[in-house]
Amino acid sequence: MKKYSHLFAAAELDRDPLLNNKEAAKYLTLQPCTLDKWRSQGRGPEPTRIGTRSIRYRKSALDTFIQGGGNA
Repeated sequence: MKKYSHLFAAAELDRDPLLNNKEAAKYLTLQPCTLDKWRSQGRGPEPTRIGTRSIRYRKSALDTFIQGGGNA
């Protein structure tokens, strides 16, 4: 089973992809600078940090934000 564990991880990412700032903003019909501002204020959808500098948003986090009324 360990031999195929990377396939399961890839399948999980397909179901809940990571979107960059520009893609996430487009999905939410916002400007990327709006997401930047919200993130710096601790508002908006929950970001996922990859490494020390890269910020991504899981599609599920964006959907949860939308379902919650999109209140930043």
